[in-house]
Amino acid sequence: VLCPVTAPVGTSLLLPGVTPQTHAWTTTLERTCLAGLVFAGMAAVLSSSCRSRGVFIYPEICAFLGTLAGLVGLVLLVPICGIVAAAASVVLRSAVEFLLLLPTAGRYRLPDFRSRLLQSSLRRMKPLLLSSCYLKTDMLIDRMLASLAPAGSVTVLAFTRQVYHALARLMNKAIAAPLLKSLSTHFQNDDTRKFWESCRTSML
Repeated sequence: VLCPVTAPVGTSLLLPGVTPQTHAWTTTLERTCLAGLVFAGMAAVLSSSCRSRGVFIYPEICAFLGTLAGLVGLVLLVPICGIVAAAASVVLRSAVEFLLLLPTAGRYRLPDFRSRLLQSSLRRMKPLLLSSCYLKTDMLIDRMLASLAPAGSVTVLAFTRQVYHALARLMNKAIAAPLLKSLSTHFQNDDTRKFWESCRTSML
């Protein structure tokens, strides 16, 4: 809620000295992409829920269809919206993926904030949230430093990041995601031998 409101302030801090028009365009793009961030977060939760139940193919199909919808939306909206179409395509991609995954959540139930399961989940999430916040700062810092380099440096940085993330995503989908369920089962059963045996087998 606060991010769209404080977007102009954040733009001024990150991009000092830009023209008012560039500042306005950047703020508009930030606010548009933030909507996509909400859908992407909910889609990630539903996708993780599917994988925890051993369903791996359907989340990938939803991600593919979301990407396809974003690409089609980009082509159709560029003549109308210009650069805003790029941000809108990100929102469309995340929204389509979320809507396709939504039926897997089942019937809606009011959350029980006093349940032991929720309290245990929140306690386990704290280290992950802290580490994730730290890791996500690399894009911000890298782009700020690259903006001080000669022209074209941000483009080169963006390209190398795309290559790196493509390889990392491939490793995650091909090895880590299918392995996670079996490792969780072995850990829950306190079967250390099978846990490390599964790790060695997957690495080989």
